Amino acid sequence: MVKRNQALPGVPFALVDRSTGAPVETGVASGYITKDGGTQVATTNAPVHKGNGQWTINLTASEMDAALVGVVIIHASAVPVNLTFGTSAKVIADLNDFDPAADVVATVTTVTNQHSLAAIGQAVLSTSAATVEGSAPIYSLAGLIFAAFESVISGSTWTIRQSDGVTTFATRAVASEAAANPVVSVS
Repeated sequence: MVKRNQALPGVPFALVDRSTGAPVETGVASGYITKDGGTQVATTNAPVHKGNGQWTINLTASEMDAALVGVVIIHASAVPVNLTFGTSAKVIADLNDFDPAADVVATVTTVTNQHSLAAIGQAVLSTSAATVEGSAPIYSLAGLIFAAFESVISGSTWTIRQSDGVTTFATRAVASEAAANPVVSVS
């Protein structure tokens, strides 16, 4: 992966004679480019022979301004060479671009201790239900605790109270049957 819209100088490739397989060291090679499957055009720069059949081509920033860049190198005596480049707006070197002096960061609560699940569970279970009784929904751990310890059934109404034993947390309708232990359903 190479960086999008950034020149790519000195891209190496080898040219091989189509008849003998020997390195191609002379003659004129031409480069053609397509960007994102568009129309093929000549490259800005021509390939240059470096020695022993190795050639290079310099691709410009505008030639690299596409998600997928395809280059073909043509030489009268050589097998065509295809080069394909996927590009990205950021490459690995660009990923560490956070500037604490200039970048805005959402408020983050500092965690001073890392807790195991057991420690978190212990903290939840040892917290007084009274601390959440004003905002806890009926189907919550607080609701279950209040139902177990602070409730009364009168007729067909089950009143679940907050930790003070007086303030109503919730009410539920109950049904009873004489032959059963008094409550047969809660809704």
